[in-house]
Amino acid sequence: MKFGKQTKISPEVRDSLKSLGFTDYFTTIFITLLEKGERNAHDLSKITKVPYSRIYEVLNEMVHRHILTKLEGRPSTFLANNPSEVFAMIKQQNDASFQNDVNTSLPVLNQLYGPTQSIIQEQITVYHGMTASYNHFRNILHSTAHTIDFALHNAEEIVAGIDIVWNFLETKLIKARLILETQYQTMKEIEKISPYAEIRYLKLVPETLLVSDNKTAIQCVVGNFNLAAPKDEKLMLYASNSANYVMFISEKFKYLWMAAESAKKLK
Repeated sequence: MKFGKQTKISPEVRDSLKSLGFTDYFTTIFITLLEKGERNAHDLSKITKVPYSRIYEVLNEMVHRHILTKLEGRPSTFLANNPSEVFAMIKQQNDASFQNDVNTSLPVLNQLYGPTQSIIQEQITVYHGMTASYNHFRNILHSTAHTIDFALHNAEEIVAGIDIVWNFLETKLIKARLILETQYQTMKEIEKISPYAEIRYLKLVPETLLVSDNKTAIQCVVGNFNLAAPKDEKLMLYASNSANYVMFISEKFKYLWMAAESAKKLK
């Protein structure tokens, strides 16, 4: 059987796949199956130049990592899985591994850090007014790569920009969690959110919080900040990527999330 030439893959693509955990053999086999379709181990060894003595070991490892699907038969054949689904699985595995490492090491490190450290002044940026606050809020959304957690005190504040806020979720593999007040459960705008985020509801959400990728956090406060005009209520947004501040806001969100209920339970 004659086999066509393999597609040449740029060094940049190979390097990016290597960063995602692909070996050279993984990359060559995956590209071959994406291009040529279903193949058995014997054919793959000839096309990719992966030694036949190694081909089954490599293929079985790729199946185990959900990069390929094995079709039983005589002989068995292999298919490349959807690249988007493969990357989503890799992302999920990496996130789980990262969080496990944090959960294992952080409590011990914090115990060592706390008793010996003096008071630390954290840098927090304050945004005044709706326009500045909304612009920063939107920038954080669009820079999010992995996870984002919201607690929204007043969902009506973002109705005007709901399309901008959520369109990016359609094109990114973001794990999003959202807490809303129960009164907003039937809002039409919320229907746009539900396919892309896990939503829970509280009778009262005390404040608007956001945590992005576990490295940036914001907290919104509405109040009378001008003593000369006590009736003039304005929005202030506090933002920081300080690890302590992010942890503080994350813990507040975690408390609210545990207290909130899903839409199914409310029904």
